[in-house]
Amino acid sequence: MTRQFWLTMLAGLLTCVFAASPLALAKDKNPDKPLSGKMDALFKQLDKDKDGKLSKTEFASLPEVWKEKPAEMPSTDTLFKTLDGNFDGSLTLDELNKIDGAIKKLTKKKKKT
Repeated sequence: MTRQFWLTMLAGLLTCVFAASPLALAKDKNPDKPLSGKMDALFKQLDKDKDGKLSKTEFASLPEVWKEKPAEMPSTDTLFKTLDGNFDGSLTLDELNKIDGAIKKLTKKKKKT
């Protein structure tokens, strides 16, 4: 099999993986936008006071805004605490971008207990 065949197969596989990722399920449905753009759109929807960070109250509206959230999603309070890496009580866009890994980590822990 040729190199081109394997590269095409790899590209298809990566497309499937990222399409099923919670990060890919943000409300913005523009398929031409990269995932970071979709998270940026989600962040802007949640940031009601437009201060560039998400308070716990703003983040609590995630389930209503994120139309296609994962079936197994931890509580917004637990998720917020996990994402707030610097413990300042708010989330930046960089912290929100880690939501995919945080959900996987938390649901994995829940299954073990």
